[in-house]
Amino acid sequence: MADGEPVPGRRDERCRPAPPAGQGPVLEWYEPTGWDAWKAGLVAMVTTGIVLALAVLLLDVVPWQYVPLIPPLTGSIVVVLRQSDACAAGAEWFAVKARWVRTYELVSFRLREDVGVPVLVMEDRGGRKVRVSLATAQRNRALWDLVYNGLLHSVEAGGARAPATTKQELRLPLHFDGISLDWSSNPDPG
Repeated sequence: MADGEPVPGRRDERCRPAPPAGQGPVLEWYEPTGWDAWKAGLVAMVTTGIVLALAVLLLDVVPWQYVPLIPPLTGSIVVVLRQSDACAAGAEWFAVKARWVRTYELVSFRLREDVGVPVLVMEDRGGRKVRVSLATAQRNRALWDLVYNGLLHSVEAGGARAPATTKQELRLPLHFDGISLDWSSNPDPG
């Protein structure tokens, strides 16, 4: 994202979240707008309606009387869940609402699918866990850079566990050549 380009979501300084207790300042954050949540809810409602209509017409597995109730319910749930996607990052931490992890001290992370949506699940040395949809974490490029750098450091220097498929999806190196990030352990090339 170029300098001066607007960041998706609200960027009003009054909306800046507080950092977790004892952590450094918030450097970047993303909070979806109400319109983002409504768009996601509408897509979920239409998709659910189409799937249910096909199920009723082709398979006759869903009682037709309940079909009109399910899409609005699904859409409403998605709107509520989507509004809870607010996240923030500092130099060494990442938070989603009240949950947070130290990104440079991760012991494991993985991508999993929640209703077809890739979700990043991270756990740090302190036993703290956080999960966030990958799309949400990547909506603000500067925020994603902070998270990605922590993931990369945790794998290379900290030995964090992550499935190869997660590393491929996130474009993290699958193998390292043994060079340490600790300059004191590497001989001076000069």
